[in-house]
Amino acid sequence: MLYIPNAFVFGGLSKDFGPKGIYENMAAEYNFSIWNRWGEKIFETKTPGQNWDATYKGSKVPIGVYVYMLDFTSIKGKSINSVGIVTVIE
Repeated sequence: MLYIPNAFVFGGLSKDFGPKGIYENMAAEYNFSIWNRWGEKIFETKTPGQNWDATYKGSKVPIGVYVYMLDFTSIKGKSINSVGIVTVIE
C-alpha cells in the first residue's frame, strides 16, 4: 500500500516528506521529485526512503504549495506514477 501525505509541518511528527509504504528492497526503479510554483525542481532522489526535508539549498522553503512527482516500478513490474501537491506549513 502506498500513502503520500498532503502536508508537511516543520517540527511536526515527521522529519521529512515522501511516499510511505515503499521499501528499498521492493524498487526496481524509483524517482521522486519536488517542484516549486515556478516550475523549478528543488529536490530529486532515486533512492527509496530518501525523502525531502522541506529545504532547498540548505534553507527552509517558504510556506506554500509544492508539486511532487513519483515514478516507481516494483521488482514485480508494477508501476506507480503519481503527481500531487504538498502544502508546507509552519
